[in-house]
Amino acid sequence: MNFPKYHQTNSQERLGVNAVAEAIAKIGQIWRETPMADVGIDGQIEYVSPEGFATGRMIAVQIKSGPSFFQESQGDWVFYPEEKHRFYWERFPLPVLIIIHNPETNLSYWQDARQVLRVAKSTDAKGIIIPKSNVLQSTGAQTLFKGFAVIDQDFMSVEEVLNYLIKAKSNNASFPVSYFNLFCSGLTNICRSLYFGMDVAITVAGVRLENGNYPTLRLFFVQSGIDCT
Repeated sequence: MNFPKYHQTNSQERLGVNAVAEAIAKIGQIWRETPMADVGIDGQIEYVSPEGFATGRMIAVQIKSGPSFFQESQGDWVFYPEEKHRFYWERFPLPVLIIIHNPETNLSYWQDARQVLRVAKSTDAKGIIIPKSNVLQSTGAQTLFKGFAVIDQDFMSVEEVLNYLIKAKSNNASFPVSYFNLFCSGLTNICRSLYFGMDVAITVAGVRLENGNYPTLRLFFVQSGIDCT
């Protein structure tokens, strides 16, 4: 009978997780590793403000480590996730960073996987491009959380937000739709989720066309080939 075998991949995985934990600690952020078997998420990073306050704003992280992820490339790195992970990350409630770690150079590279998957077209390649310039060990917290609604300013009050949504309207006189119209029409899942797409904008404009006197809007639809009957 043989002893249990410890595979090299286990060491590679730990090197990747440890490298991420160290890089996050060095920029003063909070790293929380998933303590049990995961299904595509290895941990979370919580944003800590420059004043040292934990904000509760988090991003999820999936880490892949090993030389196989760093094939020779004249351009950026390309990571090919399994289809089940593509589906999972695209619908995850938090932003998802994919981080690939090279144990030979001790450098890690990151990309916003959820955003890439959400904007990808069905005809696009299945790989996620990870820029070589996105080196985790030289990335600051503000850059890492950029685009994830992390700001060091106070939140606007509900009244301020509503006032902004109502006043912000399309500059196109033939398309009288405000941000407030789009926001209210995009609420789904008993108002717990928000959806936006051109179909929402067209539907809202169509309803306003039917219920109001907007001859220029009707002309806009006709010229655009949109059926507004």
